[in-house]
Amino acid sequence: MLLCMLSLASCNKTEFEYERFHSLEFNTQGISLQKNDQGIYWAEIPFSECDFTITGKGRFSNVTYITEIIVDSVPQERPADFEKDEPPFLDSNPALSGEWGDIVYETKQPPYKIKFRLSENTKEQQRIFHFQLGYGYWYDRIHIIQKGKVKPKKSPLLN
Repeated sequence: MLLCMLSLASCNKTEFEYERFHSLEFNTQGISLQKNDQGIYWAEIPFSECDFTITGKGRFSNVTYITEIIVDSVPQERPADFEKDEPPFLDSNPALSGEWGDIVYETKQPPYKIKFRLSENTKEQQRIFHFQLGYGYWYDRIHIIQKGKVKPKKSPLLN
């Protein structure tokens, strides 16, 4: 009994530090993100093309890279082995792309600087992006709502 209590007393907070979730630290340029009550970063942007960068910083900057992209509820390409110690598609340029835009790693070593280019939303309905940075116990989510393109109303004088 005494041995069991001693082993529990010898545990300190740092031994369990990697067994709890950690939010990542990063800087942004070209976009202003807010954090909601669920801890998710988000922003609303106009329908026009939008460029912004995210640069990891702090203690977990080595895992501040893209691990998941979902556009309008459709998961985008993701490698099977994405949970490794380097970003997926690091050597591709762009790293990921689609009709929605593209993502480029501007640095090949941590802290990673990631450039996002979201293409113009030509549809009337909004487009919703879900990005995940990091994995496992070290991650953050970013949701971007891109407004739909409003069609001009016909003038009653032209009828």
